[in-house]
Amino acid sequence: MDNSSHQLTAWFSLRSVLDEMITKTDYRSIDSTSQRLFEWIYLRCKQNRPLHAQEVLYDSKVASHATIQKSIFSLEKIGLITISIDPKDTRRKIIATTLRADQLVAELSAGIQTWAQSH
Repeated sequence: MDNSSHQLTAWFSLRSVLDEMITKTDYRSIDSTSQRLFEWIYLRCKQNRPLHAQEVLYDSKVASHATIQKSIFSLEKIGLITISIDPKDTRRKIIATTLRADQLVAELSAGIQTWAQSH
């Protein structure tokens, strides 16, 4: 097999395992836009500083503001994030990830690590 065929096979193999991990986990219940927003929120929350809803709307660039708002409420409803009032400014809302989010990311990561070790 030549190098370009090997690269092509690697790409489709990776896409296949990603699709499988999504299907095998709770990630399947989240639409693709909300998945991308969740990933952005999750990585941003790991920076150990408060994440305000306004920052998500303006900085995530995942979708329109209306779609982001809908996705935020969807992620909260399924328990991957919490939304609380900022005690320093009650006009602002703080978004945080949950233990369920940590468990989902750990499950997704473990599946990918297993795949990577076998290839």
